Amino acid sequence: MHKLIIFDFDGTLADTWNSINKCMQWTFRDHELECYEEMLLYDLIGTPLVEMIEILSKGKGDAEQITETYRKYYTKEGHELTRLFKGSIEAVQGLHEKGYKLAVLSNKSEPGVQRAVKRTGLSPYIQDVFGEREGRLGKPSPDSFLMDIYPRFGIEPADCLMVGDAIPDLAYAQACGMPSCWASFGFGPEKECLSYKPSYIINDISELTDIL
Repeated sequence: MHKLIIFDFDGTLADTWNSINKCMQWTFRDHELECYEEMLLYDLIGTPLVEMIEILSKGKGDAEQITETYRKYYTKEGHELTRLFKGSIEAVQGLHEKGYKLAVLSNKSEPGVQRAVKRTGLSPYIQDVFGEREGRLGKPSPDSFLMDIYPRFGIEPADCLMVGDAIPDLAYAQACGMPSCWASFGFGPEKECLSYKPSYIINDISELTDIL
């Protein structure tokens, strides 16, 4: 039985395409970098940010400095453009009322995703929020489960469920030994995501309360 539900944020609970793309465009403009292909960015969402920027910039410029510029834009303009998917609040509230422990795990910076969860009104139902920070690897590495989530909740991987839309989410679940739920309405490519054999597939976030 699932006791802890771990949600990804971008493309799972929130529609962040506009915010990510706009902030990345402004960042590339400021650093005088050649514009990237939008579909490449779309496919990379969920990848750790520095790695994403290295790929988009084709190794040009200082990836760490470019990342800092992006984060400055996202802290203000990006959060203002972020919108939850219709039904996200209701789904999270419903699971909370059923007694599930709920967490958010993102490859965004930890302060950034914590602000996003608070700003979008999810905080009352989420027990903890984890993101990218120094000292551990992001998804798909199991570091966050071993170093943060298991010590915080004390729940074994088999009793958890990772809900996410992209390859890093499903690969993370596999690396941790936990079941997964693929949110097909997000950013992840269908063929590659299905290759991870998720335990559940949802086409709308509202379906989650029906299967749990």
